[in-house]
Amino acid sequence: MFEIYSKDNIIDDEKAKIINNILIDNICKREENKLRPRSDFIDDKKYNIWLNMLRTKKDYHTLLFYYNNEVVAFISYMYINDSICLSEVQIKEEYQGKHNILRYMLNHILDITDKTKYNSISATISNNKKSMQIFTHIGMKNTVKNWYVISTNDLIKWINKYGEVKITN
Repeated sequence: MFEIYSKDNIIDDEKAKIINNILIDNICKREENKLRPRSDFIDDKKYNIWLNMLRTKKDYHTLLFYYNNEVVAFISYMYINDSICLSEVQIKEEYQGKHNILRYMLNHILDITDKTKYNSISATISNNKKSMQIFTHIGMKNTVKNWYVISTNDLIKWINKYGEVKITN
């Protein structure tokens, strides 16, 4: 199941805290070799700026993905010019690489997007080798510095590659 939030459908505090915890857990896991405590990543001021962006930024959307009635992943994205720009892609660690969650989320975003208006999907990926590997596997190309891009048509091909998810053009 999916839920989408934006400035027109504001995410409530409980769900915002759930996805923020997914984000912080993933950051802590990525940074664990630096032996920084979880408290280093919890900052009320930064949380409020982030929450305000989720709730007020024009063309900014957050897709929540539920598995067994639990929020296990989310993607925040925005429409910029002719591209869907992925701002955050976060999946709980125990669900990463399982159940085709990323495939289903990207499929859903494309299903609700005018594919004639937005012909590419883009993302900035910095200093996260795992994310770089995943998005390169999908077919995204590193075009400038940490800017990755894939055409909508190529992403649809990847989503449909195994026949598990179908997208209509």
